[in-house]
Amino acid sequence: MWRHAPLVLALLAAPISAALAHTMVQSVSIAEGARLQAPPEQLTIRFEHAARFGSVRLETAAGERIPVTYTPPNEATTIFTIPLPTLAPDRYRVTWRVIAEDGHVMTGAVSFAIVRG
Repeated sequence: MWRHAPLVLALLAAPISAALAHTMVQSVSIAEGARLQAPPEQLTIRFEHAARFGSVRLETAAGERIPVTYTPPNEATTIFTIPLPTLAPDRYRVTWRVIAEDGHVMTGAVSFAIVRG
């Protein structure tokens, strides 16, 4: 009976280690589909567990890439605040990649529009 104990323990631990391998987004300062009267100055992403920032990309709905100047912290953290350039009225999409402390890569995105006031 006890000879199967290591196998049972490994099977029970597998879902736990898989769950810990990924960090989930807890909040994003710009809501998906938001229609903003004024351009946001920054985007803040909060994660469940510490991660390292990989990359960020900002594009218009037409696919025009807009440069974002962001130097992420050297250490893993749960909050990233990305300064955004001054944006004109249009529709935008921000995509990002982070790397969890175990090496798993997670991606995310938020789309929003800046409308004329």
